[in-house]
Amino acid sequence: MKMKNDKKSPIIKKGKIIITFSLFILVISGWIIYQKPRYNYAASCANCRSFIYQFFDKYATSHDGWYPRGGKTPMDSLAKLIDEVHNVHFFTSHAFQSKLSEYWLKNKTFSSEFCCYRYNEGLREDDPSDFIMMYYYKPTNWECQSHKYSELDLVIHSKPYKYLKYRKNPED
Repeated sequence: MKMKNDKKSPIIKKGKIIITFSLFILVISGWIIYQKPRYNYAASCANCRSFIYQFFDKYATSHDGWYPRGGKTPMDSLAKLIDEVHNVHFFTSHAFQSKLSEYWLKNKTFSSEFCCYRYNEGLREDDPSDFIMMYYYKPTNWECQSHKYSELDLVIHSKPYKYLKYRKNPED
């Protein structure tokens, strides 16, 4: 008669631990690989961008209908919209908001390195409504981690401000 052995062999225990640990590492690695392309912290935020028109309206109201112009560069002109540092974050990504804020505090202008947009200066409130005022400088398939879109916007001068969708493939 055989006696039942309650103890498992150390080799089987070790094997189960190694297999469990390997599966855990595999699952975590897969999750990280899956998440990485979904979140682009350096991209424009759709929510933050939705407030920019207010800065243009306020500026034009106090400058005879003109949008910012006359800076040394278009970035200098665009930065004229800002009068307080806590408003700088609307013009950059979540990843670069502290860097652009520091740059603005020091120079009272925007750096093209940290600002998500490029600006076409010299427009007025009463200009034709199909002019592009501002555009996202680097098309990407993903926006910020909180607002993921596969298309990007161009700010078109009109009231209310219109957004055209950028598509990589014009056939889309």
